[in-house]
Amino acid sequence: MNTPTTICKRCLDVALAPDQRFCAGCGAELPREAAPTDAIRIATVLFADVAEFTQLSARLSLEQLKTLMDTVFERLYRVVLEHGGVVDKYIGDCVMALFGVPDAGVDDAARGVHAALAMQGALNELGPALEAEGLPAVRMRIGVDSGAVITGAVGAGPQRRYTVMGPPVNRAAHLQQEAPVGSVFVGDGCQRRVRGQFRLEPRQGGSGLAYLVRGERFGGRWLQPRELLGGGNELVGRSQQLARMRDALTEVIAEERAQMLLFIGGPGVGKSRLAFEFLATLEEEERSVWRLVGRGQDLGRGVPFAVVADALQRLLHLEHVDDASERDARLAGMLEAIGFAPAGRDLETLQTIFDPPRSPAGATVSIQIFAQRVMELVARLLDKIAEERPVVLVLDDLQLCDGATAQLLGYALRRLAGRPLLLIGLARPEVLDEHPQLVHAERVRRVDLDSLDQRTAAKLVRRTLGEDASTALTELVVERAKGNPQQIEELLRSFESSGVLQRSVTGWRVSEAPDLPAGDESVARLRVEALPAEPRAVLRRAAVIGRIFWRGALVALGCGEDVLDEALAELIRRELLVAREPSQLRGELEFSFSSEALVKAAYADGEDPERGDEADDERSPRLSRVRDHAAAAVWLCERPDPSAALWAEAGRQQLLARDPTLAVELFGRAGDTAFQATAYVDAVDHYGRAIALAEGGDRERLFELLARRERVLNALGRWREQREDAEALLALAEQSQRRDWTIEALLRLGRTSLNAGDHEAALATFERAHALCDEEREPEPTARALRWRALVHFNRSEHRQALPLFEQALHLAEARKLVELAAELAYEMGVTVGTVGDYTRAVQVSERALEMFRQQRNAYQEAFCLGNLGCFHCYLGDYARAVEALE
Repeated sequence: MNTPTTICKRCLDVALAPDQRFCAGCGAELPREAAPTDAIRIATVLFADVAEFTQLSARLSLEQLKTLMDTVFERLYRVVLEHGGVVDKYIGDCVMALFGVPDAGVDDAARGVHAALAMQGALNELGPALEAEGLPAVRMRIGVDSGAVITGAVGAGPQRRYTVMGPPVNRAAHLQQEAPVGSVFVGDGCQRRVRGQFRLEPRQGGSGLAYLVRGERFGGRWLQPRELLGGGNELVGRSQQLARMRDALTEVIAEERAQMLLFIGGPGVGKSRLAFEFLATLEEEERSVWRLVGRGQDLGRGVPFAVVADALQRLLHLEHVDDASERDARLAGMLEAIGFAPAGRDLETLQTIFDPPRSPAGATVSIQIFAQRVMELVARLLDKIAEERPVVLVLDDLQLCDGATAQLLGYALRRLAGRPLLLIGLARPEVLDEHPQLVHAERVRRVDLDSLDQRTAAKLVRRTLGEDASTALTELVVERAKGNPQQIEELLRSFESSGVLQRSVTGWRVSEAPDLPAGDESVARLRVEALPAEPRAVLRRAAVIGRIFWRGALVALGCGEDVLDEALAELIRRELLVAREPSQLRGELEFSFSSEALVKAAYADGEDPERGDEADDERSPRLSRVRDHAAAAVWLCERPDPSAALWAEAGRQQLLARDPTLAVELFGRAGDTAFQATAYVDAVDHYGRAIALAEGGDRERLFELLARRERVLNALGRWREQREDAEALLALAEQSQRRDWTIEALLRLGRTSLNAGDHEAALATFERAHALCDEEREPEPTARALRWRALVHFNRSEHRQALPLFEQALHLAEARKLVELAAELAYEMGVTVGTVGDYTRAVQVSERALEMFRQQRNAYQEAFCLGNLGCFHCYLGDYARAVEALE
């Protein structure tokens, strides 16, 4: 009989009266609402038992024995609570703890294993204090397992308590008995949920296969496989692909020849799952290889080397370090520890890929130079660790990587051709359009990953539900999913939500014939509608943020913190959400919907399709979403040091909040940030979205955005598009009758002609701009016009005609304290003076430029200046100073 019962979530005591407010066992306030306790749940059970307790009992008095066990149990009780568990009972010298009941949490199995390791550590720390009191140190054996249990209030009268029963309880007890003293054994059910997060060593025990926990993995968690209906999701139908990965590694090691396997497949076909299985197999076989994983991120889209940086951060244990100075110090220390110690600017360059620059980059940044330095340093780092043992580097969601990352992978394969390096790329088909050079690069083998055939799909269903699963249900799932493993999962989860599938301790049973609507979104809608009120409201607000979202954003949208964590845990338990680690936003818990269809279903939840926009009122779901989008945008903008993708996401949110003006501002900031991070292609895209929204509105804002995009197109060498923007700037200036805008537009239009090699048109345009500058008496544009006229003559090898123009421009820039322009002019004038053979004066002018660049901390231009000085000193015969400058 499943009678609603009030359970204390601290000590698991059962309330004796319906109106009881406080627990009789521990005094904690009881939940306001009773809940059915007899339910099948997924739980993690921990048994910890004192080793050689009989001998301890014989050596101690009864008072000493009680003092000892009270001290030990108090310490272990705190450890269990700190890890989100509850102590179920004490049985003599044994303690039993539960994780995932009565409330499911995030990563219950992992928290149980963490707690077990922490308990062993706490006992070690407790030893000296016990010995100081004249008591012996205590050591324990611990067993942990996970799986389906039945929960309920057991017993009678005042001894009636909440507990769990089922196979995991028995297995955890047996594992504890077989574990070596001072260690932790986990069973198969727990192992499936935590593999990839801990170092596990298989052991054959009396009760079957067990796994000795050696500790948490160095480098953090791998790609996490999805669970399916609370159980481990066995890999099926991918034996050939798995064998290909193993063969490639064998070949790489035997021949010491770097290569890359690029797996391409649509969403949900199992790319990440396949890579996880490969990595887990290597660890279980104790293969001596480096296993590195990097993941493409939506918020890192377009940031140079972001995917590789993610892998290196995991290798160097930097993914959870928030403070930039601490991260830099740890980076230097970790690199030194593995024997790779770049110094000075090389170290700064590596630091830059972990934390892309946010300060204005201006015209002095060269993405080509920066990229080449990064590629060389990363290749040297991989080369160093490959000296010790072979390297397997898995890069997930490569379709989200930038062009620099694709270039780096090709470079690494060439540079490390003789090293045991296996790259495994996982990507959706979009990578074929985004990065064709990667697909066709030397040493890259493409592997297409298709959907499962019907026989294999049916096998996946039976492995999940049991070999005696309903034939009709299996055929329905196979037909509807069309071989996509993710769709199979969603269909099975929808059956569980609707009650068609009912869990028992031994497996699953079908309660009725499924009545499933057509379409993936309809299936997802059924799962959303089956949710209790609080989790459903949280899911609806999460969908406003997007496929990936953060706990802090939900609080900003109005989700109450008192119920939020419990709602998130319930959504994870129902496999609607997954926790993501590490988070893309430092210090924020990150989650993801398990499918795009669920995002759409949750977003539309509560909306009446018969009502249009005219029906919006204060209580309408649509107007509520508008307010939520605005709140999400504000929260995103308040994040410290936002990336370009974060600004762009805030812009998207403001657009959905019906505020295009603010969206223009945010997309513009996204473009600025991308440009500063040298993510030029993305900067063009972000500016383009802002320009499209700004057209027909504020002309000044439109002019600024066009000018910024023209600057980026110049850096990319996309001359045709650059000219179109320059012409649009000139047309806008003439429409507005703004002479200052006209001057700016002419200078930019002239630059496009110079880039195209049309010197006559460029010179005429710059002279026209110069004439307008004289009329306006504006020093800064005048100096720039003079400079561009000089550059035209320089490009035409008319160096003596260029020289007086450079001199006039430099004099004007220095007089008006235009420091950045003055430095550029001094550098260009030094080159020009040297070209005409006046090396003594070239040294003097170049040294002025060098000092200016150093004051501006412009290392890129400083290096070029030193190179010029070295050449000039050589021409003057001063070889000592030449060597000093060139070094």
